[in-house]
Amino acid sequence: MKRTLGAVLVAVALVLAMVPVAQASTTRIPITMTSNAFVGFVPGTEAITGNSYHSTGNVIVWSQTWGDPKLDGRVIVDVSWVFGGNGKHWWGTELWEPTAYPGEGFTCSVSGHWDRDTDVRTGSDVCHGFGEHLFGWQIRTDIVGDTASGFLFKPGDED
Repeated sequence: MKRTLGAVLVAVALVLAMVPVAQASTTRIPITMTSNAFVGFVPGTEAITGNSYHSTGNVIVWSQTWGDPKLDGRVIVDVSWVFGGNGKHWWGTELWEPTAYPGEGFTCSVSGHWDRDTDVRTGSDVCHGFGEHLFGWQIRTDIVGDTASGFLFKPGDED
C-alpha cells in the first residue's frame, strides 16, 4: 500500500510539474502627451500666510492629445498651490474625459513642484479608469516642463 501511494504521489508530482502555471501579466503601453491646448481657467481662493502665497480650488481645463483613444480628450484639473521658499508646490485632482468614450474616463491625483530658480515644473499623475471600457486601466505619468510621459496599463491583463 505504501509503495502504491508513493508511486501515485510521484506520478501526480510529475504531472503537476509539466502543467504550465498560469501567470497574470500586465499590458503596459508607453504614452507621451503630444499636445495640449489651454481651454479655460477659473481661479480659486487666495490667501497669504507669512511669506507664502496659497491658492486653492483653481480649475484648469485642457484639451490633450496622447495618440490613444483611451486618453485623447478633455482634462479638468482642480489644483491648489503654495508659493514660498524656492518655488511652487502644487497638488490636485484631475478628470480625464476621452472623446472616444463619452461618460467614461480616469480620475487622477497629481502633485509636483515648480522650481523658481530653473522655472522647471516637475510632478506625477496616478489615474484609475472608470466606465465600461476603461475600468481597470491605470495611468502613471511623470511631468517635466510641458512634457508628460509614462504608461497606460491594465494590471493582470495578458500581453
